[in-house]
Amino acid sequence: MRFSRFLTAAALCMVIAGPLNAGVLSSAITINGTRDNLNDRSFSVLIDVDNDGKYSIDDVIYGYLRVDTVNNDVDTTTAGTPIAGTGTASTPGGELGLIYSAQITAIADGGIPDGGMFSDTLGDTFSLSATAAGSHFSLLNILDPTLASEIGSELSNAAETVFVAVSSTTSPVIGGTGLNSVSDFTGADFDLELAAGIAAGSDDFFHVAQSDMFDNFGGTEAAGFTIFDKPGLGSSIFVPVGVDSDFTPTSQDISFHDLVLFGGEVSFESFTTVTENGTTYSAVALTNHSNFGINAVPEPTSLAAWGVLLGLGGFTRRRRKTESAA
Repeated sequence: MRFSRFLTAAALCMVIAGPLNAGVLSSAITINGTRDNLNDRSFSVLIDVDNDGKYSIDDVIYGYLRVDTVNNDVDTTTAGTPIAGTGTASTPGGELGLIYSAQITAIADGGIPDGGMFSDTLGDTFSLSATAAGSHFSLLNILDPTLASEIGSELSNAAETVFVAVSSTTSPVIGGTGLNSVSDFTGADFDLELAAGIAAGSDDFFHVAQSDMFDNFGGTEAAGFTIFDKPGLGSSIFVPVGVDSDFTPTSQDISFHDLVLFGGEVSFESFTTVTENGTTYSAVALTNHSNFGINAVPEPTSLAAWGVLLGLGGFTRRRRKTESAA
């Protein structure tokens, strides 16, 4: 009896314990095969890299976001389309932020004249991918040097990583009167939880559809990412989550990914400038509100081991009953 109880307890510990490097993210999501939605607010800046006065290929958008709430175990899809979650809303037990840098790689002309301050972009859709490593605004270059060194050693695919999720249980609040820039995320306070981006040869994407009539890069955004690294989630794996990539209500183009961004809204804040390595760039300050969908499950080997242990526990109980009957 004691042995069977030990086996059952051991099996439960293997699943309940979850990731060995449990952090804010792993405590915020359920890791049970049911989707969780992370709701955020973010701050970013669009850099006119070539200073040509218009949005063009190779311009960069970078910034950070704070995960404010998490909806656990939400409704997942209707015909593959994400819908509003009805799961339990909670607040992460610490600061959970995503730092990102992405570069415009293609622009699909929306064909709507707008007479804005920049190029004719109303209705255009911008495709983005990871900012080139040689750029002053690449992901590792915009980070605090100590954090960049720590994270850089953990990234398995730095060239395609668009963002990293970092967490802390000791840092000030992100945004507001607390941490207000990417450089505020220090290696002393934050640890890497997850890294994701646009995998080569996949159907991953990051799109922003321009809908601001004054050409101020306001609009909607959606994305589907591959998770490259997950030190904060241990051996968990991911059930693909669906997202609509074409922004067209009458014609949904659904694809499935490890992590999706949906319902994103990009809002113009102000015109500004950014100086980097002695060069001053025209820029636009932006705020974003969006949602991330993720569905993590325990690694199959853990589940298999759990089943074996529970099976042994059941065999032991049956054996003891047989011996008692004899």
